[in-house]
Amino acid sequence: RWSLSAGVYGNDIADDDRRRFDGESFIARGTFVPLRQDGWLWHVGASGEYRQGANDATLRLRSRPETVVTNARLVDTGILRSVDELVTVGVETAVRRGPVLVQAEYLQASAGRDALAGGDADFSGGYVAASWFITGERRDYSEAQGAFGGVKPKQDWGALEVALRASTFDLDDGLITGGKQDSLTATVNWYFE
Repeated sequence: RWSLSAGVYGNDIADDDRRRFDGESFIARGTFVPLRQDGWLWHVGASGEYRQGANDATLRLRSRPETVVTNARLVDTGILRSVDELVTVGVETAVRRGPVLVQAEYLQASAGRDALAGGDADFSGGYVAASWFITGERRDYSEAQGAFGGVKPKQDWGALEVALRASTFDLDDGLITGGKQDSLTATVNWYFE
């Protein structure tokens, strides 16, 4: 009913496209299933990352819209200089009852910076999502990985799902005006084998 994973990492080859923050990090994630009976499944989890910046490390956080309708980055901190460390913590939960799944996650990132560079900065983001398989399927769940997976359609023609997601991403803190992005997405998804 639980999972725990951890790792120690150096610089990622593709890191320039994401955060632009050189250094080493320790990452951990734990999950637990307090309820799995009578068609109910309740998942909870927590994660964290501590990343020690290299000398004179810079950090950049930015994001495209979730639906990838454009390559433009609507929120962007720009390059933050003299970042000593980045601490990110997250909490997550999900409840599945038959074909219905409701899930939520929240992340808080704190960049430790030299006072001359503007001091520490905090950023946050999260989402709440709900989905319903009209055709009766449900998402598989792996307790070993602490994650929901794919769907196997019951019908030859596939499975039909409706979903709604609300999210927020805040990259503003003090003099840093990276922007705030709020999204509301409604979808109809068709899965076939």
